Amino acid sequence: MYFQSLNLISFNISMLYCCSNHNSLLSGSLVKELAPYFVVVIGGVLALLQIKTNIVKSSRVKWIDDFRDTLSKYLSQKAGAAYHYYLYGNPASDNKDEKVKNFSLGNEKAQKVRELHYKLILYLNPQDENHKSFRAKLEEMTSMTYKQNEEVTSKGGENLGAKEKIILELAEKIIERETDKTRSLFILRHN
Repeated sequence: MYFQSLNLISFNISMLYCCSNHNSLLSGSLVKELAPYFVVVIGGVLALLQIKTNIVKSSRVKWIDDFRDTLSKYLSQKAGAAYHYYLYGNPASDNKDEKVKNFSLGNEKAQKVRELHYKLILYLNPQDENHKSFRAKLEEMTSMTYKQNEEVTSKGGENLGAKEKIILELAEKIIERETDKTRSLFILRHN
């Protein structure tokens, strides 16, 4: 893309050389002598733009990968915490040692959920509407982890599945938009 621009500039300089009046300031010899310098300067600028574009692109790709990875860990830990809290609150089990173990495991997973929750928030743009919606659902879903009432222990799995689906849909929108931004870095726009 940038090399096409460089060839076009080189062509325009050579046309300027051919069409210039020999008595003017842009005489053939002056253009002939300065043309390589123009090409080098313009080539350098275009190379710097390409480097900047590559850096931005690789940063966006890394952001997308890190966001996906953190979200998958969050959802996995969230499901684990809900499962252990469900086992803890299961009235069919009379084994107190097993209940204490499940409560402890649920708390460990809940702490990891909170850590991943904050990490996900730090990935988000507070001015973007999709990011705001994602954060609101994330807050709601994370707060469910710490509720130890009948709803969470007996119906937590049902509620988790619905919220998980919403979180995933919002995350897909965010990732799709970021991917589109990454692709658009390489599109040459003509006006």
